[in-house]
Amino acid sequence: IHVGSNTINYFFTVIVFSVAVATIKKEGSPKWYHAHSKMGLTLFLLATFQLAGGYLRPSKELISPPTNAAENETDDD
Repeated sequence: IHVGSNTINYFFTVIVFSVAVATIKKEGSPKWYHAHSKMGLTLFLLATFQLAGGYLRPSKELISPPTNAAENETDDD
């Protein structure tokens, strides 16, 4: 559910970002000039890296569980 939700969210982000870029281009204003445009680009890039990191992360089976030294010790009492 988590992976699917993130993927759908990213596709909506791509659509909205594309609409924003097309609108800026249509208005003829310079791209990435205003702070709002720069923030939008930054958030889009962060969302891209977050999604890529989620997909490139090793699966749970490849990551060994941490060992607890206290559990491995036996009581000699």
